[in-house]
Amino acid sequence: MPGRADTSNDNRRNDCLTSNSDNGRGTGRGLLTSLPPEILLEILQYVGADELRANSLHTLLICKYWYRIASTVLLEDVKLSATGLKKFLALQQPGNHEPQHKLQKHQHQHQHQHQHQHQHQHQHQHEELTYTTRPQTKSEPKSTLVHECPTQPASLSIHLAGYSAWPTLIDPETQQAIPERFKTLTDWVENTRADITRLSSWLGTLKTLTRFRFQADGASNLRGTILAHLFEQMKSYLHADAVALMCRSIPAGRLTALELDTCGSAFMAAGANGTGPGCGSSNEHICPLIGRYVPYLRRLRVRMHRICPEVFGVGGENPMRPTTAQKEFVFHLSLYDPLKNVKSAKSATPCSVDRPCGRDVLINKMIEGGTVAARQMPNLKATILYHVYPFDLVAMDCRTGETKMVDGQVDWLDNEDLFFESTISGRTDSELRVAVCAF
Repeated sequence: MPGRADTSNDNRRNDCLTSNSDNGRGTGRGLLTSLPPEILLEILQYVGADELRANSLHTLLICKYWYRIASTVLLEDVKLSATGLKKFLALQQPGNHEPQHKLQKHQHQHQHQHQHQHQHQHQHQHEELTYTTRPQTKSEPKSTLVHECPTQPASLSIHLAGYSAWPTLIDPETQQAIPERFKTLTDWVENTRADITRLSSWLGTLKTLTRFRFQADGASNLRGTILAHLFEQMKSYLHADAVALMCRSIPAGRLTALELDTCGSAFMAAGANGTGPGCGSSNEHICPLIGRYVPYLRRLRVRMHRICPEVFGVGGENPMRPTTAQKEFVFHLSLYDPLKNVKSAKSATPCSVDRPCGRDVLINKMIEGGTVAARQMPNLKATILYHVYPFDLVAMDCRTGETKMVDGQVDWLDNEDLFFESTISGRTDSELRVAVCAF
């Protein structure tokens, strides 16, 4: 079985797990790789779950003989930060028919030795992958290539944290914003846009992907949050066309779980440098793009600066018969985020409204949409969340109008206690019609 490598000389507190395909005695007896593939899969699944995750191992060293089967198992669930996304996408170069990838660390070239090892860094939570690429040399045997197969995860999570270098936009002597701030932020936003575009191209190739999460937060530290308020009109960094491309890239029938939380950024039109009423291209409406996944989804969670009942996927030009699986949808209408010490409460607005309106308008629109969707999907549980400042979050059942308080300190994306007990059996369509105003 794999054994731990000695890391006593490593000042970083990274643990390592190593695995060799040779017992070092010139014999093939006792090799784990001589086991049937299904047994190897079970071993790697056990190691991945009980070692990498439970013990927070940062590094897994895998020899070339194991790499293909190991990457299939250990990259089933991929979580990437903004930096990790850029580096990870470099691995998936679509124009390269035989992408050859090596790691920046432990690149010891022993082409004629059977013990040649390659470092594979499994990312857990927000740890970043450290990959680089290089071309294959003529003398290098094809068997040494460790990334012959593209990554095909079943679950993919992208977590963007917004612009973090706000202090660099302030002149330390005058405490005034520097003139170059506009170009600096514009360049950073365009780089983010390019990353999302590359991500979209890759998403279309993921035939095994069933769960996708995309989070876009704002400043995550108190000082960064304070400085960000000085640039209120420049905090948004997601372009509507890039998000729309991402939403179109995955075939509708492939996903069973979709989570989209863009609390940290409104959607900007192409060429926009800031946000404002009606921000976003008029022909890039994100809600119906989300709605096209609804017939196949079992889990949907959405929070955006603008939202409307079209996220329910009803009333489209080509309505599809939904699957019979139970559907659990949550729509977060509050942009208040206590987990990031944000002390003000803002609410999402309807997509078609270009002027400020009361929160109750959007709540009632979502309830009406949930009522219509319930007629087509009797197995639907739809909940909307909104914040009653300075109190906690309120969860409202879209079908009944029933409300309850929920713990706002629990991450709403992963909290399974937001749903109401099913009490709708035997009700008629007329009984499902409700109209509830906000508190």
